[in-house]
Amino acid sequence: MTAKIARGWKQLGFLPYRDNVFVLSPTSLVLEEQRGRLRRRLVELGAAWSATTRA
Repeated sequence: MTAKIARGWKQLGFLPYRDNVFVLSPTSLVLEEQRGRLRRRLVELGAAWSATTRA
């Protein structure tokens, strides 16, 4: 489970520091880019769910 959580943090741009501590560079744009992707994916999932509940 810890490895899965670590992968999630890394996808958002956080870097492993030590002892399961992750840090984010204040100059990194990865977080903003990934947040945009996650928001778009959430919208897609919501639309797909709405389409199936109407059918």
